Amino acid sequence: MDGRNRNHSVGVSLSECVSLIEKFGLTNVLNLDGGGSTELIWHNKIINVVSENGVERPLPYCFTFK
Repeated sequence: MDGRNRNHSVGVSLSECVSLIEKFGLTNVLNLDGGGSTELIWHNKIINVVSENGVERPLPYCFTFK
């Protein structure tokens, strides 16, 4: 879920996030900081709206799943 950005998304509260997790029956979930350097990449494409006016920040670490 993208965070709060008046031009794109109102974000979700933690309780709203839990409700969505339960609604979709998810069993493995990570709640990350979601700060300005957060990116969600799927098949080598950024699929969330990057903060900082769309400018990608260098990322010092990442999670990968297979």
